[in-house]
Amino acid sequence: MNEVASTNPFAHAIFADHMDEAKEINAKVQAGDEEAALKTAYDMVRKYGNAALSGASDASAIEVLKKARCRR
Repeated sequence: MNEVASTNPFAHAIFADHMDEAKEINAKVQAGDEEAALKTAYDMVRKYGNAALSGASDASAIEVLKKARCRR
């Protein structure tokens, strides 16, 4: 989670709010199935992303999106 926090604060916020699902991602990584872990992470961001952004202040949402855009 620390690595996600430093590289993708948006995904980290979503994972922190949905720890049971985030644990599934970690289990897939530990099992060596990175493709499945990435798909699950992507699905979580799609499922919870809009709610996470709408609940954030404008300034926070803008900063998160700026950081996410710079990582691509």
